Amino acid sequence: MQKEYNRTDRVAAAIKRILAQPLADLASEASIGLVTMSNVDVSPDLKKATVLVTAYSDRDSWTSLETYLNENGYILQGILSNELRSKRTPVLSFRVDDSLAQTDRINKLIFKSAD
Repeated sequence: MQKEYNRTDRVAAAIKRILAQPLADLASEASIGLVTMSNVDVSPDLKKATVLVTAYSDRDSWTSLETYLNENGYILQGILSNELRSKRTPVLSFRVDDSLAQTDRINKLIFKSAD
């Protein structure tokens, strides 16, 4: 019988569950604003994980947010290593997900052309 989810999907789901609140806490401590995880991409060998975050702030602060998270990611890495039940803990990297902004821009263009 085939498993419903492969291992990378299960690890990604566990990372999202474990880091959701600590990521929000880290962002609020730095006065960044509301930050959520939109997706986690885990490499097939489970050594690396890219965490895509969505920031509900102005687009200009996204670069500084990405830099801040990558510089302070060791805090989240430590939490993950304590909570994840795995031989290896994937090395985390953070990237700002701009798909919501792109969707919003496309919607504005569509509604603008309809007028």
